[in-house]
Amino acid sequence: MFTRGSVALQELHNAQLNVHDDLSLGSDHSPLTLSCLVPPPPLSPNHLRLLWNLRSGPLADTNSIVRRIRHNRVIQPQFSHPEGPRVAATVMARHLQQAFSGANLPDIRYSAPPIPNGPHPIDEASCPFSTSTVHHDLLKRLSRCKAPGVDHIRTEMLLPIVDEVVPVITLLSQLCWKLSVIPSDWRTAQVVPIYKKGDVLDSGNYRPISLTSIMHIKSAYDTVDRAIVWRALDTHVSEPMLGILQCLFDQVSIQVLLGDYSSPSFWSRTGVLQGSILSPFLYSIYINTLPVALRDVRLPVSARYYSSTPQREFGGLWINCLLYADDVVLIAAPEVMPKLLMRAEEHSRSLGYRWNPAKCVVLNCPSDHGGR
Repeated sequence: MFTRGSVALQELHNAQLNVHDDLSLGSDHSPLTLSCLVPPPPLSPNHLRLLWNLRSGPLADTNSIVRRIRHNRVIQPQFSHPEGPRVAATVMARHLQQAFSGANLPDIRYSAPPIPNGPHPIDEASCPFSTSTVHHDLLKRLSRCKAPGVDHIRTEMLLPIVDEVVPVITLLSQLCWKLSVIPSDWRTAQVVPIYKKGDVLDSGNYRPISLTSIMHIKSAYDTVDRAIVWRALDTHVSEPMLGILQCLFDQVSIQVLLGDYSSPSFWSRTGVLQGSILSPFLYSIYINTLPVALRDVRLPVSARYYSSTPQREFGGLWINCLLYADDVVLIAAPEVMPKLLMRAEEHSRSLGYRWNPAKCVVLNCPSDHGGR
Protein backbone atom coordinates (compact mmCIF):
# COMPACT_ATOMS: atom_id res chain seq x y z
CA MET A 1 0.00 0.00 0.00
CA PHE A 2 2.83 2.35 0.86
CA THR A 3 4.58 1.52 -2.43
CA ARG A 4 1.54 2.49 -4.50
CA GLY A 5 1.20 5.66 -2.46
CA SER A 6 4.86 6.51 -2.95
CA VAL A 7 4.53 6.11 -6.71
CA ALA A 8 1.43 8.31 -6.78
CA LEU A 9 3.07 11.02 -4.72
CA GLN A 10 6.22 10.86 -6.81
CA GLU A 11 4.11 11.36 -9.95
CA LEU A 12 2.56 14.43 -8.36
CA HIS A 13 6.02 15.67 -7.52
CA ASN A 14 7.15 15.16 -11.12
CA ALA A 15 4.12 17.10 -12.35
CA GLN A 16 5.10 19.91 -10.01
CA LEU A 17 8.57 19.96 -11.56
CA ASN A 18 7.06 20.15 -15.07
CA VAL A 19 4.97 23.16 -14.06
CA HIS A 20 8.10 24.74 -12.67
CA ASP A 21 9.92 24.20 -15.96
CA ASP A 22 7.03 25.75 -17.93
CA LEU A 23 7.04 28.81 -15.72
CA SER A 24 10.80 29.12 -16.06
CA LEU A 25 10.85 28.80 -19.86
CA GLY A 26 7.63 30.62 -20.69
CA SER A 27 5.01 29.72 -23.31
CA ASP A 28 7.44 29.86 -26.26
CA HIS A 29 10.39 28.57 -24.27
CA SER A 30 11.63 32.12 -23.79
CA PRO A 31 13.33 32.52 -20.41
CA LEU A 32 11.42 34.52 -17.84
CA THR A 33 13.09 36.66 -15.23
CA LEU A 34 11.94 34.70 -12.21
CA SER A 35 15.04 34.80 -10.07
CA CYS A 36 13.12 33.95 -6.88
CA LEU A 37 11.69 30.74 -8.35
CA VAL A 38 13.65 27.82 -6.85
CA PRO A 39 13.01 24.17 -7.81
CA PRO A 40 11.45 22.23 -4.95
CA PRO A 41 13.78 19.72 -3.27
CA PRO A 42 13.16 16.00 -3.78
CA LEU A 43 10.83 14.38 -1.27
CA SER A 44 12.44 12.21 1.38
CA PRO A 45 10.90 8.84 2.38
CA ASN A 46 9.69 10.36 5.66
CA HIS A 47 7.93 13.18 3.81
CA LEU A 48 6.38 10.70 1.42
CA ARG A 49 5.10 8.60 4.32
CA LEU A 50 3.63 11.64 6.07
CA LEU A 51 1.95 12.94 2.91
CA TRP A 52 0.53 9.51 2.17
CA ASN A 53 -0.91 9.25 5.69
CA LEU A 54 -2.49 12.68 5.32
CA ARG A 55 -3.86 11.83 1.86
CA SER A 56 -5.23 8.34 2.58
CA GLY A 57 -6.04 8.48 6.32
CA PRO A 58 -9.47 9.25 7.76
CA LEU A 59 -10.52 12.87 7.69
CA ALA A 60 -10.78 12.95 11.48
CA ASP A 61 -7.14 11.91 11.86
CA THR A 62 -6.03 14.53 9.36
CA ASN A 63 -7.98 17.24 11.16
CA SER A 64 -6.52 16.07 14.46
CA ILE A 65 -2.99 16.49 13.10
CA VAL A 66 -3.81 19.97 11.80
CA ARG A 67 -5.34 21.00 15.14
CA ARG A 68 -2.30 19.73 17.02
CA ILE A 69 0.03 21.69 14.76
CA ARG A 70 -2.02 24.85 15.24
CA HIS A 71 -2.19 24.32 19.02
CA ASN A 72 1.58 23.97 19.26
CA ARG A 73 2.00 27.27 17.42
CA VAL A 74 -0.20 29.20 19.86
CA ILE A 75 1.80 31.24 22.35
CA GLN A 76 0.56 30.50 25.87
CA PRO A 77 0.21 33.44 28.28
CA GLN A 78 2.89 33.72 30.94
CA PHE A 79 2.54 35.31 34.35
CA SER A 80 4.21 38.71 34.39
CA HIS A 81 4.72 41.74 36.61
CA PRO A 82 5.30 45.41 35.71
CA GLU A 83 8.65 45.30 37.53
CA GLY A 84 9.99 42.40 35.50
CA PRO A 85 10.20 38.60 35.49
CA ARG A 86 12.29 38.34 38.65
CA VAL A 87 9.57 40.08 40.67
CA ALA A 88 6.92 37.98 38.89
CA ALA A 89 8.64 34.78 40.03
CA THR A 90 8.76 36.07 43.61
CA VAL A 91 5.06 37.07 43.56
CA MET A 92 4.06 33.64 42.25
CA ALA A 93 6.20 31.97 44.91
CA ARG A 94 4.43 33.96 47.65
CA HIS A 95 1.06 32.88 46.27
CA LEU A 96 2.08 29.22 46.25
CA GLN A 97 3.63 29.50 49.69
CA GLN A 98 0.27 30.71 50.99
CA ALA A 99 -1.50 27.82 49.22
CA PHE A 100 0.88 25.30 50.81
CA SER A 101 0.79 26.94 54.25
CA GLY A 102 -1.97 24.75 55.70
CA ALA A 103 -4.12 27.73 56.72
CA ASN A 104 -7.29 25.62 56.55
CA LEU A 105 -6.03 22.77 58.71
CA PRO A 106 -8.07 22.13 61.87
CA ASP A 107 -6.59 23.30 65.16
CA ILE A 108 -6.64 19.78 66.60
CA ARG A 109 -5.23 17.12 64.30
CA TYR A 110 -3.20 13.94 64.51
CA SER A 111 0.48 14.18 63.73
CA ALA A 112 2.19 12.10 61.06
CA PRO A 113 4.08 8.97 62.06
CA PRO A 114 7.84 9.56 62.42
CA ILE A 115 10.08 8.72 59.50
CA PRO A 116 11.31 5.15 60.06
CA ASN A 117 14.92 5.01 61.13
CA GLY A 118 17.36 3.01 59.00
CA PRO A 119 19.31 1.16 58.06
CA HIS A 120 16.75 -1.19 56.56
CA PRO A 121 17.68 -4.57 55.11
CA ILE A 122 17.94 -4.90 51.35
CA ASP A 123 16.44 -8.11 50.01
CA GLU A 124 14.78 -9.10 46.76
CA ALA A 125 11.40 -9.61 48.41
CA SER A 126 11.01 -6.06 49.74
CA CYS A 127 13.43 -3.82 47.83
CA PRO A 128 12.05 -2.86 44.39
CA PHE A 129 15.45 -1.77 43.06
CA SER A 130 17.54 -4.35 41.24
CA THR A 131 19.75 -4.19 38.18
CA SER A 132 17.11 -5.82 35.98
CA THR A 133 14.21 -3.62 37.15
CA VAL A 134 16.22 -0.40 36.85
CA HIS A 135 17.40 -1.39 33.37
CA HIS A 136 13.83 -2.18 32.29
CA ASP A 137 12.43 1.06 33.74
CA LEU A 138 15.08 3.20 32.04
CA LEU A 139 14.30 1.67 28.65
CA LYS A 140 10.54 1.18 28.85
CA ARG A 141 8.97 3.40 31.50
CA LEU A 142 10.80 6.72 31.55
CA SER A 143 8.97 9.42 29.58
CA ARG A 144 10.65 11.05 26.61
CA CYS A 145 10.65 14.72 25.63
CA LYS A 146 10.01 15.92 29.19
CA ALA A 147 11.40 18.98 30.94
CA PRO A 148 14.27 18.09 33.30
CA GLY A 149 14.53 18.93 36.97
CA VAL A 150 17.22 20.82 38.82
CA ASP A 151 19.85 18.25 37.78
CA HIS A 152 19.14 18.96 34.05
CA ILE A 153 19.23 15.23 33.23
CA ARG A 154 16.85 14.04 30.51
CA THR A 155 15.86 10.52 29.58
CA GLU A 156 17.43 10.99 26.15
CA MET A 157 20.80 11.57 27.84
CA LEU A 158 20.66 8.25 29.72
CA LEU A 159 19.51 5.96 26.92
CA PRO A 160 22.80 5.89 24.93
CA ILE A 161 24.76 4.97 28.09
CA VAL A 162 22.12 2.86 29.80
CA ASP A 163 24.44 -0.12 30.36
CA GLU A 164 27.02 2.09 32.08
CA VAL A 165 24.65 4.05 34.34
CA VAL A 166 22.35 1.21 35.46
CA PRO A 167 24.77 -0.14 38.13
CA VAL A 168 25.29 3.36 39.53
CA ILE A 169 21.58 4.20 39.63
CA THR A 170 20.79 0.81 41.17
CA LEU A 171 23.36 1.28 43.94
CA LEU A 172 22.14 4.81 44.66
CA SER A 173 18.48 3.71 44.76
CA GLN A 174 19.28 0.85 47.12
CA LEU A 175 21.16 3.25 49.38
CA CYS A 176 18.10 5.55 49.50
CA TRP A 177 15.92 2.55 50.35
CA LYS A 178 18.29 1.41 53.10
CA LEU A 179 18.63 4.79 54.84
CA SER A 180 15.24 6.41 53.96
CA VAL A 181 17.16 9.44 52.70
CA ILE A 182 16.80 11.16 49.31
CA PRO A 183 19.46 13.40 47.67
CA SER A 184 18.65 17.10 47.96
CA ASP A 185 18.40 17.58 44.18
CA TRP A 186 15.66 14.94 44.07
CA ARG A 187 13.79 16.90 46.75
CA THR A 188 13.92 20.21 44.89
CA ALA A 189 10.78 20.99 42.89
CA GLN A 190 11.04 23.63 40.20
CA VAL A 191 7.49 24.84 39.63
CA VAL A 192 6.45 26.17 36.21
CA PRO A 193 3.10 28.06 36.29
CA ILE A 194 0.80 26.88 33.48
CA TYR A 195 -2.01 29.28 32.53
CA LYS A 196 -5.57 27.94 32.94
CA LYS A 197 -8.05 30.73 32.24
CA GLY A 198 -9.11 34.16 33.45
CA ASP A 199 -6.96 37.21 34.12
CA VAL A 200 -3.38 36.51 33.02
CA LEU A 201 -2.10 38.85 35.76
CA ASP A 202 -3.83 36.89 38.55
CA SER A 203 -1.43 34.38 40.10
CA GLY A 204 -4.39 32.20 41.11
CA ASN A 205 -5.21 31.47 37.46
CA TYR A 206 -2.11 29.35 36.92
CA ARG A 207 -1.60 25.66 37.62
CA PRO A 208 1.69 24.95 39.43
CA ILE A 209 3.24 22.04 37.53
CA SER A 210 6.32 20.61 39.25
CA LEU A 211 9.16 19.24 37.16
CA THR A 212 10.19 16.24 39.11
CA SER A 213 -18.80 19.60 37.62
CA ILE A 214 -20.10 18.82 39.80
CA MET A 215 -18.39 19.48 43.15
CA HIS A 216 -14.86 20.70 42.80
CA ILE A 217 -12.27 20.94 45.56
CA LYS A 218 -10.41 24.23 45.66
CA SER A 219 -6.65 23.85 45.06
CA ALA A 220 -7.05 20.16 45.82
CA TYR A 221 -3.45 19.00 45.54
CA ASP A 222 -2.18 22.06 47.44
CA THR A 223 -4.33 21.44 50.54
CA VAL A 224 -3.63 17.75 51.17
CA ASP A 225 -2.77 17.08 54.81
CA ARG A 226 0.07 14.64 54.28
CA ALA A 227 -0.14 13.43 57.89
CA ILE A 228 -3.47 11.76 57.02
CA VAL A 229 -1.85 9.98 54.07
CA TRP A 230 1.14 8.77 56.09
CA ARG A 231 -1.09 7.44 58.88
CA ALA A 232 -3.18 5.54 56.31
CA LEU A 233 -0.06 4.02 54.75
CA ASP A 234 1.66 3.27 58.05
CA THR A 235 0.10 -0.17 58.39
CA HIS A 236 0.01 -1.07 54.68
CA VAL A 237 3.49 -0.38 53.30
CA SER A 238 6.96 -1.31 54.45
CA GLU A 239 9.03 1.03 56.61
CA PRO A 240 11.58 1.80 53.86
CA MET A 241 8.80 2.69 51.40
CA LEU A 242 7.05 4.93 53.91
CA GLY A 243 10.34 6.60 54.78
CA ILE A 244 11.14 7.38 51.14
CA LEU A 245 7.66 8.81 50.52
CA GLN A 246 7.84 11.02 53.61
CA CYS A 247 11.29 12.23 52.65
CA LEU A 248 10.20 12.99 49.08
CA PHE A 249 7.14 15.05 50.02
CA ASP A 250 7.76 16.38 53.54
CA GLN A 251 11.27 17.65 52.89
CA VAL A 252 10.76 19.10 49.42
CA SER A 253 12.08 22.54 48.53
CA ILE A 254 10.02 24.55 46.03
CA GLN A 255 11.09 27.37 43.73
CA VAL A 256 9.20 29.04 40.86
CA LEU A 257 10.70 29.25 37.37
CA LEU A 258 9.66 32.07 35.05
CA GLY A 259 11.80 32.39 31.97
CA ASP A 260 15.43 32.58 33.07
CA TYR A 261 14.57 33.64 36.62
CA SER A 262 13.82 31.61 39.73
CA SER A 263 12.28 32.62 43.04
CA PRO A 264 13.71 32.03 46.51
CA SER A 265 13.01 28.51 47.77
CA PHE A 266 10.34 27.74 50.35
CA TRP A 267 9.00 24.68 52.17
CA SER A 268 5.44 23.40 52.02
CA ARG A 269 3.39 22.40 55.05
CA THR A 270 0.61 20.75 53.04
CA GLY A 271 0.02 19.48 49.53
CA VAL A 272 1.37 17.00 47.02
CA LEU A 273 3.18 18.30 43.97
CA GLN A 274 1.31 18.49 40.68
CA GLY A 275 3.29 16.70 38.00
CA SER A 276 4.45 13.84 40.21
CA ILE A 277 3.17 10.40 39.18
CA LEU A 278 2.65 9.58 42.87
CA SER A 279 0.40 12.56 43.63
CA PRO A 280 -2.88 11.13 42.20
CA PHE A 281 -2.47 7.96 44.26
CA LEU A 282 -1.66 9.87 47.44
CA TYR A 283 -4.60 12.20 46.89
CA SER A 284 -6.95 9.23 46.45
CA ILE A 285 -5.82 7.92 49.84
CA TYR A 286 -6.38 11.36 51.37
CA ILE A 287 -9.96 11.75 50.07
CA ASN A 288 -10.93 8.10 50.50
CA THR A 289 -12.86 8.73 53.73
CA LEU A 290 -15.36 11.03 51.99
CA PRO A 291 -17.45 8.19 50.44
CA VAL A 292 -17.50 6.47 53.84
CA ALA A 293 -18.84 9.63 55.47
CA LEU A 294 -21.48 10.14 52.76
CA ARG A 295 -22.53 6.50 52.97
CA ASP A 296 -23.80 7.03 56.52
CA VAL A 297 -26.40 9.58 55.40
CA ARG A 298 -29.87 8.10 55.92
CA LEU A 299 -31.93 7.53 52.78
CA PRO A 300 -35.72 7.87 52.51
CA VAL A 301 -37.55 4.58 52.21
CA SER A 302 -41.02 5.96 51.56
CA ALA A 303 -42.71 4.90 48.32
CA ARG A 304 -43.31 8.60 47.74
CA TYR A 305 -39.69 8.85 46.67
CA TYR A 306 -39.00 5.39 45.28
CA SER A 307 -41.55 3.12 43.68
CA SER A 308 -39.16 0.18 43.36
CA THR A 309 -35.78 -1.06 44.52
CA PRO A 310 -33.05 1.57 43.96
CA GLN A 311 -31.20 0.97 40.70
CA ARG A 312 -27.93 2.73 41.64
CA GLU A 313 -26.75 -0.09 43.87
CA PHE A 314 -23.38 -1.80 43.75
CA GLY A 315 -22.19 -4.56 46.06
CA GLY A 316 -25.23 -4.10 48.28
CA LEU A 317 -24.45 -0.39 48.81
CA TRP A 318 -26.50 2.56 47.60
CA ILE A 319 -24.33 4.77 45.36
CA ASN A 320 -24.74 8.41 46.37
CA CYS A 321 -21.40 9.77 45.13
CA LEU A 322 -18.84 9.39 42.36
CA LEU A 323 -15.24 10.56 42.69
CA TYR A 324 -12.59 11.24 40.08
CA ALA A 325 -9.48 13.08 41.29
CA ASP A 326 -10.72 16.35 42.82
CA ASP A 327 -14.17 16.18 41.17
CA VAL A 328 -17.06 14.78 43.22
CA VAL A 329 -20.59 13.98 42.05
CA LEU A 330 -23.37 13.72 44.64
CA ILE A 331 -26.45 11.71 43.64
CA ALA A 332 -29.63 12.02 45.71
CA ALA A 333 -33.27 13.06 45.76
CA PRO A 334 -33.95 16.75 46.52
CA GLU A 335 -34.91 15.89 50.10
CA VAL A 336 -31.60 14.10 50.72
CA MET A 337 -29.18 16.39 48.86
CA PRO A 338 -28.92 19.01 51.68
CA LYS A 339 -27.84 16.27 54.08
CA LEU A 340 -25.13 15.12 51.68
CA LEU A 341 -23.91 18.69 51.22
CA MET A 342 -23.73 19.22 54.97
CA ARG A 343 -21.82 15.98 55.43
CA ALA A 344 -19.40 16.95 52.64
CA GLU A 345 -18.82 20.33 54.30
CA GLU A 346 -18.16 18.67 57.66
CA HIS A 347 -15.69 16.30 56.04
CA SER A 348 -13.82 19.14 54.33
CA ARG A 349 -13.42 21.07 57.57
CA SER A 350 -12.24 18.01 59.46
CA LEU A 351 -9.51 17.32 56.86
CA GLY A 352 -8.58 20.92 56.11
CA TYR A 353 -9.67 21.40 52.50
CA ARG A 354 -12.39 23.63 51.02
CA TRP A 355 -14.95 23.28 48.25
CA ASN A 356 -14.95 25.68 45.31
CA PRO A 357 -18.56 26.94 44.81
CA ALA A 358 -17.59 28.75 41.61
CA LYS A 359 -16.96 25.38 39.93
CA CYS A 360 -19.97 23.54 41.40
CA VAL A 361 -23.16 22.89 39.42
CA VAL A 362 -26.55 21.35 40.17
CA LEU A 363 -28.26 19.02 37.69
CA ASN A 364 -31.98 18.28 38.02
CA CYS A 365 -32.80 14.92 36.47
CA PRO A 366 -36.45 14.05 35.76
CA SER A 367 -37.75 11.06 37.68
CA ASP A 368 -40.15 8.34 36.57
CA HIS A 369 -42.93 10.21 38.39
CA GLY A 370 -42.51 13.39 36.37
CA GLY A 371 -40.86 15.24 39.25
CA ARG A 372 -37.32 16.39 39.84
